[in-house]
Amino acid sequence: MKQNKIWEYFQGEGIDNFNSAKYRLYFLFSQVKKYNNKSNISILNIGVGSGYFEELCIEAGWDIHSLDIDKNVKDRLNKKGVKVHIGTIGLIPLDDNYFDFIICSEVLEHLSDDQLKNALHELYRVIKPNGYIIGTVPNNEDTSQSITICPSCNHKFHRWGHHQSFTKIDLNKLFSKFSDVKIKIRVFKDFTKISVLHYLKYLIRSFIVKIDPSFIYSNIFFIVKK
Repeated sequence: MKQNKIWEYFQGEGIDNFNSAKYRLYFLFSQVKKYNNKSNISILNIGVGSGYFEELCIEAGWDIHSLDIDKNVKDRLNKKGVKVHIGTIGLIPLDDNYFDFIICSEVLEHLSDDQLKNALHELYRVIKPNGYIIGTVPNNEDTSQSITICPSCNHKFHRWGHHQSFTKIDLNKLFSKFSDVKIKIRVFKDFTKISVLHYLKYLIRSFIVKIDPSFIYSNIFFIVKK
């Protein structure tokens, strides 16, 4: 099955499925602010989703670019002032040493082994010296649990198009070429609901992840420096 069919759906009538990603994307945005030491930066977000991350970058006054395989996102984001590039992470249509930051969140798990190898080469190529790549992947996902079947053709596939599963050890090996690698298992806080109860729920989930990451859904957060 071609994954572009999956993305065409999620970029169209299924776009509301990206709403739950806001907590994760807001956290990644805060990490860019934390590590940024310039008045303005160039930043690339790989995989547009709803465009929420791009909206945060525009408000911050950053030079924001997006890379996506779905041509339908271009008009939607161009109107907001985002520079959209249609292509894949395995062949990024931009010059060497172009970006201060690259966001690569919930992307790498969608790649085949060959695509993953090409993606790492391209990420290293387009990030500036001392630039950062920040992102997430699902934590140690059992991909067999999300296999479904097409009732029309009987083709079996992962419902989100995942081909890879990662642990912290896997990511350390994957980013071994970079000068500084920070990796952490974490959950993300709902920043839209400020209350003692929601903060307590976040603390409990964070504690559970430290004790047994397999008990609840979690992500591996990474930030690597060229």
